Amino acid sequence: DQKNAKGEKALKHKNITIRAEQDKWITEHSLNLSDFVQRKIDELIMNELMLDELTYNELHHYPTK
Repeated sequence: DQKNAKGEKALKHKNITIRAEQDKWITEHSLNLSDFVQRKIDELIMNELMLDELTYNELHHYPTK
């Protein structure tokens, strides 16, 4: 992982496109879109890692959790 001068994980800036009704909903619910996207991506990464571990264990006949 890349670190900034303070030793924190470096952040990358990305642009996304959303529909008008999505923008309205985000505003009405005071959603922090960056936090939401980061959490969702982390969730997908963890699900993928867990699936990879389960697949590995099944292929090698290890008991799954």
